[in-house]
Amino acid sequence: MQIFTTENLSGNDRITYWNEVICDYLLDVNTRFDVSKESLVHFNGTLVRHDADRLTLLDVRSREPFTVSRDLQRTAQAEDEFAMLNVQVAGTTTINQAGRTACLTPGEMVLYDSRMPHHGWGRSDGGVRSLLLRIPRGEIIHRIPYLQAVSTVPLASHKTLTRLVFDMLLSLRRQLQTGETEVDAGLSEALLDTIAAAASSSFRDTDDHFSGSSQALLHRVKSYIDRHLFSAELSPQRIAQAHKVTARYLNKLFAREDTSITRWICKRRLQKCAELLSSQVGRCGNIDEIAYQCGFNSLPYFYRKFRQHYDCSPREYRLKKGRDNLSHSTYSLG
Repeated sequence: MQIFTTENLSGNDRITYWNEVICDYLLDVNTRFDVSKESLVHFNGTLVRHDADRLTLLDVRSREPFTVSRDLQRTAQAEDEFAMLNVQVAGTTTINQAGRTACLTPGEMVLYDSRMPHHGWGRSDGGVRSLLLRIPRGEIIHRIPYLQAVSTVPLASHKTLTRLVFDMLLSLRRQLQTGETEVDAGLSEALLDTIAAAASSSFRDTDDHFSGSSQALLHRVKSYIDRHLFSAELSPQRIAQAHKVTARYLNKLFAREDTSITRWICKRRLQKCAELLSSQVGRCGNIDEIAYQCGFNSLPYFYRKFRQHYDCSPREYRLKKGRDNLSHSTYSLG
């Protein structure tokens, strides 16, 4: 256990020391205090650090309102990669990241990503206190591959999983305060699994998470699908791997549009087939070859899906489009 406090310092030395502590042991950030110079003389801050297996638990207390920020330049230059779970104990803390803002009151918590710029500030007449769990990114990313999407999405305090995380952290802190430096690796794994489950549950229940980064990812995935549409190797697993997420998460994105990634791929292939069947070249081509060209490797599947989508067979569709084109040409000439 390491304790860093401004208690025995005076004047501006307190602020200088506190900024160094925050940058060295919490985050490489800019810190600003939103109080008068006279009030800063009485500022007092304490940071207690516990190392628990691969995790770091930080108990941070401040008597004055403060603002911290990590801009794009600092993020780009930083060598650290971790997620931070911010649990509010006293006062209020507001965190902004990825276009979302979370206002935390005691008992509430959020995850945020050190690799992304963020801005935060704490307020309280009686002081601000936060319990922070610093998690190496490698320990959380395989549990929450869509970490950027859940960043600053509040973990719903009314949910059992969130309350369980809160209780586990308080229990871990009490254990470390007694001087136990060896923390069972199984406890760390259980804690991380519970955090991931709580974050995923809150993420599913939040309607506004689909903006920003998630929408941008969906757009990139759709573009990727169109570029590889004619490849029979295209699959949800391959797409997920290319975008460093899980196939399950991709389906969550497409679910917002009332579909799945598999149905979207099939729909786009059917649309390409329909375009070819309507074209001058396609009207004379072999339908089976067109299906294979568009990425279908099963003809019965192709014919069944085409009829379901267009309410006719591929041959009937081509004949109808041919008649429509002929009628349009005759009308134009007349």
